Amino acid sequence: MAAWPLGYLKANARPFTVVRRDSPVTGTVLRLHGSNTIGAELAPVLLRRWVESNGNLLAPWISHAPLESAAPVQGGNPTLPARVEVFAHGSSTGIPDLVGDRADLAMLSRAPNDRELDMMRRAGAADPRGRSSETVVGLDGLAVFVNSANHVPALTPEQIGGIFTGRITDWRQVGGRPGPIQVFHRPDGSGTLETFRTLLLDGAQSPLAGTEIESSEVLSDQVSGTPGAVGFTGLAYVHNNEAVSVDECGIEYPPHPFLVKSEEYPLFRRLYMHRLPDSRNPWVEPFVRFLGSATAEDAVERAGFVNQAIELGDESITAMRRAALTNPKANSQTRGRAEESAIERMRALTDRYTRLSTTFRFDHDKDVIDAAAEDNLDRLRVFMGRPENLGRKLVVIGFASASGGDAHNLNLSRRRAHNIANRITGFGGITVAEEIGIGRNLYVACNDTESRAR
Repeated sequence: MAAWPLGYLKANARPFTVVRRDSPVTGTVLRLHGSNTIGAELAPVLLRRWVESNGNLLAPWISHAPLESAAPVQGGNPTLPARVEVFAHGSSTGIPDLVGDRADLAMLSRAPNDRELDMMRRAGAADPRGRSSETVVGLDGLAVFVNSANHVPALTPEQIGGIFTGRITDWRQVGGRPGPIQVFHRPDGSGTLETFRTLLLDGAQSPLAGTEIESSEVLSDQVSGTPGAVGFTGLAYVHNNEAVSVDECGIEYPPHPFLVKSEEYPLFRRLYMHRLPDSRNPWVEPFVRFLGSATAEDAVERAGFVNQAIELGDESITAMRRAALTNPKANSQTRGRAEESAIERMRALTDRYTRLSTTFRFDHDKDVIDAAAEDNLDRLRVFMGRPENLGRKLVVIGFASASGGDAHNLNLSRRRAHNIANRITGFGGITVAEEIGIGRNLYVACNDTESRAR
């Protein structure tokens, strides 16, 4: 059994040792296991910035097996582990390793499923989706784009899935000019492809049509040089191509980083880290606290993902939401006078206020916010305390899903707005000028799946 090196013991800390024959790392270690999307680049960057922010350095990573790496921590700060470890065998391995004491943090590029939540409860996590167990470290977005000479109308998620699985082979099938569709996509093992499968194919591993290309840069160039071509990558690789908006429930969303941050763009996902509340590892909580810092937000952006730092939307964002107010697909067909009044009030407010990137999500059909929304409240408190925002006022607008009747949804949206407004004013020094609920009208996300009807 490997003991703590001399000088790493600190007051009130229990020695934490690793006794694993299958691990290349022994001694004092912080272990992150799970998602390849997070583990390939984001986790190593976050760990390096965390170590550096505490005055030490992270030595080069050493890989002892495929997708398994470790790096020694160098320096004189005794409050850091001797080593850090990242095993990136996929999201499905994270929570089993966590509850099996093979990991200290589980990395998931999707929400935990019922089986994983039950495993965490049996391991002692009373609320595995609460703030004591779950942290959203960043957001990921996917851009679908076509050759710039091929002007394609917005595509629904179902149409995008049909194109890349070969069920749709001609652009006229989706409202474009007649001609064969040339498909380019990332290969198996790519985090980008994993994102695509999760968001558009319900995780199905069926083969995609077209040509595999390893590099996002090369894929983008191939689409720009091929008439009738289509591809998908991260948001940063659209380049000279034409990005396609995603039509979800009657609202067309362009692949704009702001809409990923506000969680309105349909092809977004959260990136999670989960922990057990009674972790014996003394570095888990300090690292989790670091994940909410400005340094960590910068690291998320530099790693190619979207961070959660609050931003102001530009006029194009406001115009998009204003236009949706008149879209019959995005609004209830049976709304009464109260809903009409709320819609008119929202239209007037969009002329005077700027959209913030923060969206507070709730448990389905309830007025209880989730763990990520709690973190966003903290971000909003800090944002409104900046000198440039002193004296500014907030408007809180509540939405509801399409389940239940219009009266139920209107009341639910009002309760949601009221709950958030109360939390904001409870900080002190922040003024909520108005709170309104508009029912199921202009919902922030489509309600066709449980995960998005929130």
